[in-house]
Amino acid sequence: MARASVAWAGWRWREEGAGSINPATDEPRRQTAQAKNRQQRGPCQYFNSLLNVAMPKARRKSPTRKSPITVRAVDFVMYCTKDMRKTRGFYQRLFGLRKGAEWNNFWSEFQTEPLTLCLNGPSDKPKRNWQGAACVALAVDDVPRAIAACRKRRVKILIEPIETRVCWMAWIADPAGNRLCLHSRKDGTAG
Repeated sequence: MARASVAWAGWRWREEGAGSINPATDEPRRQTAQAKNRQQRGPCQYFNSLLNVAMPKARRKSPTRKSPITVRAVDFVMYCTKDMRKTRGFYQRLFGLRKGAEWNNFWSEFQTEPLTLCLNGPSDKPKRNWQGAACVALAVDDVPRAIAACRKRRVKILIEPIETRVCWMAWIADPAGNRLCLHSRKDGTAG
């Protein structure tokens, strides 16, 4: 209790301009030049000035610079399986996950709000063969436009844009080879 009252007293004293209290001696501490500077300029201006000194200009990010692809949310995480029935059963029995919006041998979604967990099974259609490593789906406004931005930046495109009855999707790879799905629902929702 004594520490809380000392801290409170220190805060009150600081507001009145008398400095803070040294908890070891219960005597007022002298303010350093940095502390006076912080009080005079305000905490945000003070810390921003520290960042400007500590971070070289080349590494600072411009707040007005727009990214080529705007990500609205993460829509889903997808795992691939060769045996949909067995894999679905694993998630249902071990974690108690319930069926989501789609539930068939090619694509199964679980109710795991706010993010959807999906399983992708094998397909006999070449354009629908999405098998591979796990994948995170990023919600973008326009998948074909996002792929054009990727091409311009020489990003590896794994699967060209595909239109399904509910969405647009395309797959790209990051520099480490991780798969990312660029995804856009036709109803405009994300996340």
